[in-house]
Amino acid sequence: MLSNAPKLKISFIISAHNRRELVLRCLNSIFAYATQPFEVIYVDGCSTDGTVAAVIKKFPSVRVLIYDRKGVTPARNFGARFATGDLLAFIDSDAEIAEGLTEAVRSQFTKDSEVGVLGCKIISIDDRNTIVDAGGLLSPFWTYVSRKKLKATCDSSTYVYMVVGTAFIVKKSLFLKLGGFDNDFFYGGEDNDFCWRSWMAGFKVMYLPITVYHKGIAYKWGIGEKRSIITRRRYLFRSSIKNGLVSFFKNAEATTLLKFSPVQLVYFFLWSIKEGYPEAMFLALYDFFKDFKKTLHKRWMVKPHRKIRDSQIMKLVGTNYVY
Repeated sequence: MLSNAPKLKISFIISAHNRRELVLRCLNSIFAYATQPFEVIYVDGCSTDGTVAAVIKKFPSVRVLIYDRKGVTPARNFGARFATGDLLAFIDSDAEIAEGLTEAVRSQFTKDSEVGVLGCKIISIDDRNTIVDAGGLLSPFWTYVSRKKLKATCDSSTYVYMVVGTAFIVKKSLFLKLGGFDNDFFYGGEDNDFCWRSWMAGFKVMYLPITVYHKGIAYKWGIGEKRSIITRRRYLFRSSIKNGLVSFFKNAEATTLLKFSPVQLVYFFLWSIKEGYPEAMFLALYDFFKDFKKTLHKRWMVKPHRKIRDSQIMKLVGTNYVY
């Protein structure tokens, strides 16, 4: 019966600013390996390097949108507004898909109606023997634990707490229901935030062992232009930490909030020290409290979507491993 059902249409959404060659490589991979029905939406952040002209010339079927607001997350939300597919596949501009992705994604969503989000096996584009990410679980203190640390097998499908935004595939109906990614997240944490909200709403997050190659330019070089690498990386961690705190405060149940708020602060501070940018923690706290009123409103908006308690989520995708 399932074999006679119409194939799910996938809307690939890519956003970038001044990444001409990377965007072309990303699009090349999609048109080489994706199977119909699918569409591609490219959201350009007012590039000055000829990206738009190159995309239009080489891939005339791609829908090109110009968006002048900075930030990956707002650009992704903007692109989703124009998508006509059943599934939204957000792909980083410095990533490339491999053969079999569309078939595996359609198959999983078709046979498991409880799945809301799918992620992939992320492999370094420069060292194809290195697995960068394979989903993550929750520690007993409600902090993210990469499955790589658990030495878990990366060759089988499994439910996870979250998958990274490098290749983030979600049911369009769920994406719209939950209001998309948090539009105030300039960079980092939008994947974790949406996965948590997906679980809360009763939709599972799954890891698929389907390869997507990723260069990871933002993490290496930071974000923003006409700044030093140090300044750009500091801003990357500042944005990621602030978003992590906002996500925790708006999504956590009262008991989770009371028990693990101090842990969250310590976790992010240790991360900032490990990466060499401890000042990013204090800048993030400033940003967090500056927007605290808005976060309170978001907490009120998230509450009606909750169908599953945090304790249930922990039972489903928690681990005893302590970061």
